[in-house]
Amino acid sequence: MRRLDFFPTPYPDECLYSIFCRYFVRSGSTSNKKTIFELFGEAQSLASFVYLPRRLELVDEWAGTGSLITRECLADSNSCYGYFSIAFTERMLREMEEKIVTGGSNRSLERQMIQKCRRSHWPEYLRYCPECTKEDSESFGEAYWHRLPQLPGVEYCPKHGKAIQNSSVHLKETTMRFLPASHALCRLDEKEEPGRRLYKGKYLMIAKDSEWLLANGRRLNGCREVARKYKELFMEKDLTTAQGIRYTERIKSEFIKYHGEDFLSRLFRMAKIHYTGWSLPL
Repeated sequence: MRRLDFFPTPYPDECLYSIFCRYFVRSGSTSNKKTIFELFGEAQSLASFVYLPRRLELVDEWAGTGSLITRECLADSNSCYGYFSIAFTERMLREMEEKIVTGGSNRSLERQMIQKCRRSHWPEYLRYCPECTKEDSESFGEAYWHRLPQLPGVEYCPKHGKAIQNSSVHLKETTMRFLPASHALCRLDEKEEPGRRLYKGKYLMIAKDSEWLLANGRRLNGCREVARKYKELFMEKDLTTAQGIRYTERIKSEFIKYHGEDFLSRLFRMAKIHYTGWSLPL
């Protein structure tokens, strides 16, 4: 495929899908299919770019060699790689880091990433903070899709404390279509369900932790190191035997006691799993 004539400069916390949407608008194209072929040289599903740093081998074709837009910048600042990498095996993490450095193609790794990231847990709609959207329009002249509101459990913006809203864009619609936030967010909602407001403090903690993982998760070295750290903390709190065998029922009991059963039911219902099984993979 030939090099693009231009590529939009990524905005803070903007997901890759949003960058591609802005390219689509600026190119003047009216054909989603044509723009997909311009970007990827072949048919390509777009939905996973809301979350994952895929097709990084094409960055030089998108932005040009020597550009400040690099594979590492896009992976770190414009995808949810840091957040999801804590679930990666040592081999997946090593292959992904190699891909970021060398720009090599690895379709098998990309399929594994999608499987690991449990697409069934993603919110049904692209989401936004109304206050962030207003600020983006004032600062950059347009709205764009942020990474953080798309993550499961992020119900409030940690910066503004505003309730995260569903847009009109269903995630399934993003599979083969470019749906820019500047078009979709002409009218902003500020709804706040009473049940959600009741747990605002807990949701804000999740949002802040998710934000931290986006920025720092890559340095945690994958699921084995994360599991090891959890086991250390369980031992400190007498939730394992001296040999490190977990007291599963005691862990569940402490988990429910800390968070509250009603909040956990709400939180894990959104993720379509049951909260009592969260620690089993550890």
